[in-house]
Amino acid sequence: MSAKQLIGNRKKSLVLMMLAALSCFLTACGAGTDSERFGTVKILRADQEDSGVDCWIEAELTVIGDEEFGTDIHSGLDEEWQRWNSLDAMQQALSSSLPGYCVLNFDTWEACEAAVGVSIDNPLETYDWLETADHLGIALDTPVAYGERKHIEITYQGSSDGDISYVNVNSGYRYGDLRVMITVTLDSEDDGGYRFGIDWNDGTVFEIEDYGMKNGNIAQLVTPQGAGNYSSAESYFVQDGLLYQIHIVGSLGQESEVRQALERILTEFK
Repeated sequence: MSAKQLIGNRKKSLVLMMLAALSCFLTACGAGTDSERFGTVKILRADQEDSGVDCWIEAELTVIGDEEFGTDIHSGLDEEWQRWNSLDAMQQALSSSLPGYCVLNFDTWEACEAAVGVSIDNPLETYDWLETADHLGIALDTPVAYGERKHIEITYQGSSDGDISYVNVNSGYRYGDLRVMITVTLDSEDDGGYRFGIDWNDGTVFEIEDYGMKNGNIAQLVTPQGAGNYSSAESYFVQDGLLYQIHIVGSLGQESEVRQALERILTEFK
């Protein structure tokens, strides 16, 4: 081999080594970016002494400062506390509402995000195979006793000082005769994590399993059995610091359709 060929081969090897290193670096960066988007959620079966609770949902979420929420959230909380403080002691004791618990309703996701003041990804809004429904997955043209059905319901709770504990954004869809619901939870309390309990009908047996989503996230699937005269399945996962719950309900005997719909949503979720 001539000196010229040797130098050429060394240059080629050096270039290949640099390209390989660059490829590994980009891959690592990409993996790191994805992993930063995803968190973990745990579903724990409740102890027998936890009366009224079947399981606990625990997740580490990004803590959102009160100042980050929009004007509608804060003004709604102020109005609710003014209403509550206007009640006498007897009226407060007999009230069916919790102090500082607020509800807002919207027709579009854009209006919802503007009210919350925080960007919230919801790919279900873009699925052309889902029909827009109210926040419980009931068709929007279904008659209601009073008011009107809204696509999105925001529920949240806070103190009279304006400290917000959490914000839940609930939106609903239809997939044929199945009800599809998504709840996105935003945590605003720096107390070590978000936790809430779930209670089904007596005698309900439920299975918990991991489900690998196509985007690389891991969802927790819960399939209750014997929960009543219906079939259902739900999933929980943490993405971009928020907790996502997707809940699908069908008629009794539609267990297969419910499961397939849930898996399709998780597969297409970005």
